[in-house]
Amino acid sequence: MLYPNKCLQFHSPIYLLLFLWASENSAFGTPLATVPVLQVSSVHGTSLVLNGTVGESIVLPTDEEGPIRGPGYMEWRKNNTNVIQLVREQDSSPFETWATNATFKGRLIVNYETGALTISSLREEDSGEYVFNGLRSFVSLRPKTIQLHIYERIVSVQVTSQVNNSTDGTSCHVTLSCSVIGGSQVVLSWSRNGENIAGAENRTTLSVSPTRVEENYTCTAINPISSLNNTVTAGPCQTDSPGLSLCALKSVLFSLGLVAMVSAVIAVNARERCCRDQGG
Repeated sequence: MLYPNKCLQFHSPIYLLLFLWASENSAFGTPLATVPVLQVSSVHGTSLVLNGTVGESIVLPTDEEGPIRGPGYMEWRKNNTNVIQLVREQDSSPFETWATNATFKGRLIVNYETGALTISSLREEDSGEYVFNGLRSFVSLRPKTIQLHIYERIVSVQVTSQVNNSTDGTSCHVTLSCSVIGGSQVVLSWSRNGENIAGAENRTTLSVSPTRVEENYTCTAINPISSLNNTVTAGPCQTDSPGLSLCALKSVLFSLGLVAMVSAVIAVNARERCCRDQGG
């Protein structure tokens, strides 16, 4: 049986299948004029949305339960560009790779039973619309459309706090900062003691006024494939009494002490004078 030279360029899967079919049947004297003209269905069939992780693998399934029998052709396309094409001459032979996009070289595995495609070492640029089509014994395989989105996994979340006192020392506020390592298309949120803080979405810093008790503030980072959080505790401010600063309080106490000492000296002197007058 003739096998097409890979230097030949087939502009459509049907031409390849017709070539194979004609080559097989020409041995039995079937004229090429009787070869039926079939078309691969242009309907994309069922669709699916999948999320993948940078550096990991993902399987793009088809709707074929398998096994796929007979001479056939399978292809995967991304954004209307060929990813991989496979052909099989006859039922007893395996599928062979006809062409592979250089971008995916060494990263593709096709399940010959169902046509499912495994992509390894995923990259963010692998995101796109993938379409599966094919033929088996001149019957269209069920097409499949998959929207693939690739994201970087969040590695860690760090939260720090800094206390800022007022100039008179009577009040303070705490600045919380949230930083994320790794991740793509990350969304941030804040919570206090487990309750979401409205209006704090996607803010990397948050200014809060502590109460008389300790409170837990949590920053959560999330994207479609991962989620991490970290918590910091903000305690009461170490402030001076309202209306009377520590410095003023020390001054008052010093003044009171000085007055007490002067009064004691005056009282002692007065008593000594009184005693002398009585003795005279």
